[in-house]
Amino acid sequence: MKNFILLTGLVMIFMTNAYSQTGDQTITLQKKKYYQNGQKLTSKEMKTILAGNPASAEEYHMYKKNMNVVAPLAITGTACILVGTVLNLASTVKDANNADTGEMTESSPSGLGLILIGCAAALVTIPFAIPATKHFKNAINNYNTSLQKTGCRPVQLKMLVGSNRVGLRVNF
Repeated sequence: MKNFILLTGLVMIFMTNAYSQTGDQTITLQKKKYYQNGQKLTSKEMKTILAGNPASAEEYHMYKKNMNVVAPLAITGTACILVGTVLNLASTVKDANNADTGEMTESSPSGLGLILIGCAAALVTIPFAIPATKHFKNAINNYNTSLQKTGCRPVQLKMLVGSNRVGLRVNF
């Protein structure tokens, strides 16, 4: 009977350790990429992970709200700068060729206006991009701190002896 109780107790201890939280569930930043348990997280996985924690979900929502403003402005600004640069370069080459041949024509339109519009669009994104990154970092910090609060606790094994029974209580 003693062997049975000892064997049952040992099995319960090993089983609780086997089914308790394993691995480090925290999200870490390495080389501008986010990892959990050594695996790279995609944005879709990040969204589902952070949605499980209410504080993280709210911060992630604020991040996405700001990024919905930043992304179109950044893309438009970059496109305007590139197109303006190409137009400016083409205008300069055409004017140089006309000067070599001796033709006096009106100067070609330059892309300076598009470059300025692109720079303005890029500057407008800054007040939205900075808070967006702060909200994203706060979401990850909230998630990681919630794991520390509810993380794996040590297994407690208590032997209970009553008037007509012997028991074993395992808390984990």
